[in-house]
Amino acid sequence: MVLLNIDDDPEDLDNFFRAVKTVNPLAKCLLARNAKEALHILKDTLLPDYIFLDIRMPMMDGKTVLSELRKNKRLRSVPVIMYSSSINPREIEEYESLGANEFLNKPRDFFSLCDALVGYLKMNK
Repeated sequence: MVLLNIDDDPEDLDNFFRAVKTVNPLAKCLLARNAKEALHILKDTLLPDYIFLDIRMPMMDGKTVLSELRKNKRLRSVPVIMYSSSINPREIEEYESLGANEFLNKPRDFFSLCDALVGYLKMNK
């Protein structure tokens, strides 16, 4: 199981990594602080089982990253979960049309995050 989290907030990246390892210590969790880093990781590694993508990031926002992922034949089929503390219901349709598979609001506490990740970490055993 390989997950990639793309998020500009270092604390959120750390919490995500710790939650993944708490739920499934064998899972590989890749972290990218921005779109450029994420695209570099995706070019040089195995395909992740899931990509968790923050919506609001500097330089290149989640919408642009999602579009780039879906243009790439190699990455097109990787499920992308839009993962943000603020998901605007009006934007959901737009993200779906760009190829987002699911939407997950960032849980407020660590244990809620662990609970939210359980389904993802057990689906692809």
